[in-house]
Amino acid sequence: MHRTLGLLLLLGLTACAHRPRVDYLKSLEGHTELLEVYWGFGTALRVRATLLSPGMRSAMIHEELRLVGGGDDYRNKLQELHTSDAQDFYEVIFTAESDMERSTTFGRGSDDWQVTLWADGEEMPLVEVYRVRRPTSTQQNLYAHKNIWNQLWVARFERRVQTPTEVSFQVGSGWGHKRATWAGDQLDDTPTPNKPRRGRHARP
Repeated sequence: MHRTLGLLLLLGLTACAHRPRVDYLKSLEGHTELLEVYWGFGTALRVRATLLSPGMRSAMIHEELRLVGGGDDYRNKLQELHTSDAQDFYEVIFTAESDMERSTTFGRGSDDWQVTLWADGEEMPLVEVYRVRRPTSTQQNLYAHKNIWNQLWVARFERRVQTPTEVSFQVGSGWGHKRATWAGDQLDDTPTPNKPRRGRHARP
């Protein structure tokens, strides 16, 4: 009897310990879109793009604090950084991989994949796009779609529309293009398992 109660208690504690991680991964999934560009019988580009909306940033702050165990000073700096970035930029964190025997780069060069973002139909100027060549363990946990086969990239755009109702992100080149759109709950709060997500779709 005591052994059974002890096992049940252990299982309960384990479930509680894993619950924050599960909730975070659901938030990440709710803000992440899969974009695939096909060429012939292969995949020219596969991108998983996460828009850092206010809700996603809030989930990231809580998860990073859980992972690193930072105190009040760390929390304040993290919140200040995300608040500042959210006011100035649209930020998309994405992983990229390809079946083609060619380098996968993003930018404005003729050989690069182009990245474009629109807010309520207005194109936002690209500030920078860069590859995170050596992701930290924290980054790998925050961006769980990062694996040994893909690359982690960051794209920042000027935030000229402060409160959009729709944000679209596109990757494209001579191989083709694909666009994802975030709207509704994805732009203003963190999706929950029982709450429908409005406006989530990817299109060619």
